[in-house]
Amino acid sequence: MPWNLVFLGMLTDPILKLLDREKEHLLRNKVRWLDLPNGKRRFVAFHLVWRWYDNLRNDPCGVGEDRMLYYLQRCIDEEQLEPNDAIVRYVSLSVEMYEEDGVDVLDTGIELKVAQDGMAKWRARKRK
Repeated sequence: MPWNLVFLGMLTDPILKLLDREKEHLLRNKVRWLDLPNGKRRFVAFHLVWRWYDNLRNDPCGVGEDRMLYYLQRCIDEEQLEPNDAIVRYVSLSVEMYEEDGVDVLDTGIELKVAQDGMAKWRARKRK
Protein backbone atom coordinates (compact mmCIF):
# COMPACT_ATOMS: atom_id res chain seq x y z
CA MET A 1 0.00 0.00 0.00
CA PRO A 2 1.39 3.44 -0.91
CA TRP A 3 2.73 5.44 2.02
CA ASN A 4 0.31 8.35 1.49
CA LEU A 5 -2.71 6.05 1.86
CA VAL A 6 -1.27 4.58 5.04
CA PHE A 7 -0.66 8.07 6.39
CA LEU A 8 -4.20 9.15 5.41
CA GLY A 9 -5.60 6.07 7.14
CA MET A 10 -3.75 7.01 10.32
CA LEU A 11 -5.33 10.45 10.27
CA THR A 12 -8.86 9.45 9.32
CA ASP A 13 -9.92 8.20 12.74
CA PRO A 14 -8.69 11.25 14.71
CA ILE A 15 -10.17 13.63 12.13
CA LEU A 16 -13.53 11.88 12.30
CA LYS A 17 -13.46 12.12 16.08
CA LEU A 18 -12.72 15.85 15.86
CA LEU A 19 -15.51 16.34 13.34
CA ASP A 20 -17.96 14.56 15.64
CA ARG A 21 -16.83 16.76 18.53
CA GLU A 22 -17.21 19.88 16.41
CA LYS A 23 -20.73 18.88 15.37
CA GLU A 24 -21.65 18.32 19.00
CA HIS A 25 -20.25 21.73 19.94
CA LEU A 26 -22.01 23.56 17.10
CA LEU A 27 -25.39 22.16 18.14
CA ARG A 28 -25.17 23.43 21.72
CA ASN A 29 -27.20 26.47 22.69
CA LYS A 30 -25.56 29.75 23.53
CA VAL A 31 -27.17 32.88 25.01
CA ARG A 32 -26.32 36.39 23.89
CA TRP A 33 -27.80 39.78 24.62
CA LEU A 34 -28.03 42.11 21.63
CA ASP A 35 -28.77 45.85 21.68
CA LEU A 36 -31.56 46.15 19.13
CA PRO A 37 -33.04 49.54 18.15
CA ASN A 38 -36.03 48.81 20.42
CA GLY A 39 -33.91 47.78 23.40
CA LYS A 40 -31.71 45.00 24.65
CA ARG A 41 -33.02 41.46 23.91
CA ARG A 42 -31.95 37.98 24.94
CA PHE A 43 -31.28 35.50 22.14
CA VAL A 44 -30.73 31.76 22.43
CA ALA A 45 -29.33 29.99 19.37
CA PHE A 46 -26.95 27.21 18.43
CA HIS A 47 -23.22 27.97 18.40
CA LEU A 48 -23.45 27.37 14.66
CA VAL A 49 -25.81 30.32 14.24
CA TRP A 50 -23.61 32.59 16.36
CA ARG A 51 -20.52 31.58 14.38
CA TRP A 52 -22.21 32.64 11.14
CA TYR A 53 -23.53 35.81 12.80
CA ASP A 54 -19.97 36.70 13.80
CA ASN A 55 -18.72 35.96 10.28
CA LEU A 56 -21.32 38.34 8.87
CA ARG A 57 -20.61 40.97 11.53
CA ASN A 58 -16.85 40.86 10.96
CA ASP A 59 -17.04 40.85 7.16
CA PRO A 60 -15.20 43.96 5.93
CA CYS A 61 -17.66 44.37 3.06
CA GLY A 62 -20.73 43.70 5.18
CA VAL A 63 -23.43 46.09 6.31
CA GLY A 64 -21.98 46.53 9.80
CA GLU A 65 -23.34 45.54 13.17
CA ASP A 66 -25.71 48.50 13.59
CA ARG A 67 -27.42 47.73 10.29
CA MET A 68 -27.53 44.02 11.13
CA LEU A 69 -29.31 44.80 14.39
CA TYR A 70 -31.74 47.05 12.54
CA TYR A 71 -32.57 44.25 10.07
CA LEU A 72 -32.90 41.77 12.91
CA GLN A 73 -35.38 44.08 14.65
CA ARG A 74 -37.35 44.36 11.41
CA CYS A 75 -37.37 40.57 11.12
CA ILE A 76 -38.86 40.32 14.61
CA ASP A 77 -41.44 43.06 14.04
CA GLU A 78 -42.53 42.49 10.45
CA GLU A 79 -42.55 38.71 10.48
CA GLN A 80 -43.73 38.57 14.10
CA LEU A 81 -41.05 36.09 15.05
CA GLU A 82 -39.69 35.31 18.47
CA PRO A 83 -36.11 36.59 18.87
CA ASN A 84 -34.69 33.04 18.91
CA ASP A 85 -36.36 32.26 15.58
CA ALA A 86 -35.57 35.66 14.10
CA ILE A 87 -31.81 35.34 14.59
CA VAL A 88 -31.78 32.01 12.74
CA ARG A 89 -33.91 33.40 9.91
CA TYR A 90 -31.84 36.58 9.61
CA VAL A 91 -28.49 34.78 9.54
CA SER A 92 -29.74 32.19 7.06
CA LEU A 93 -31.16 34.81 4.68
CA SER A 94 -28.03 36.96 4.93
CA VAL A 95 -25.73 34.06 4.06
CA GLU A 96 -28.03 33.14 1.16
CA MET A 97 -27.89 36.71 -0.18
CA TYR A 98 -24.09 36.74 0.06
CA GLU A 99 -23.91 33.46 -1.83
CA GLU A 100 -26.30 34.72 -4.54
CA ASP A 101 -23.97 37.69 -5.01
CA GLY A 102 -21.01 35.32 -5.30
CA VAL A 103 -19.42 36.41 -2.01
CA ASP A 104 -17.89 33.83 0.31
CA VAL A 105 -18.39 35.10 3.85
CA LEU A 106 -15.54 32.89 5.06
CA ASP A 107 -13.13 34.25 2.45
CA THR A 108 -10.63 36.48 4.21
CA GLY A 109 -9.33 37.94 0.94
CA ILE A 110 -12.61 39.55 -0.11
CA GLU A 111 -10.97 42.89 -0.98
CA LEU A 112 -8.58 41.15 -3.37
CA LYS A 113 -11.43 39.21 -4.97
CA VAL A 114 -13.48 42.38 -5.48
CA ALA A 115 -10.48 44.11 -7.04
CA GLN A 116 -9.75 41.14 -9.31
CA ASP A 117 -13.39 40.96 -10.42
CA GLY A 118 -13.35 44.69 -11.14
CA MET A 119 -10.17 44.37 -13.22
CA ALA A 120 -11.63 41.42 -15.14
CA LYS A 121 -14.75 43.46 -15.98
CA TRP A 122 -12.59 46.41 -17.03
CA ARG A 123 -10.49 44.20 -19.32
CA ALA A 124 -13.64 42.69 -20.84
CA ARG A 125 -15.02 46.18 -21.59
CA LYS A 126 -11.67 47.27 -23.02
CA ARG A 127 -11.61 44.30 -25.43
CA LYS A 128 -14.99 45.28 -26.90
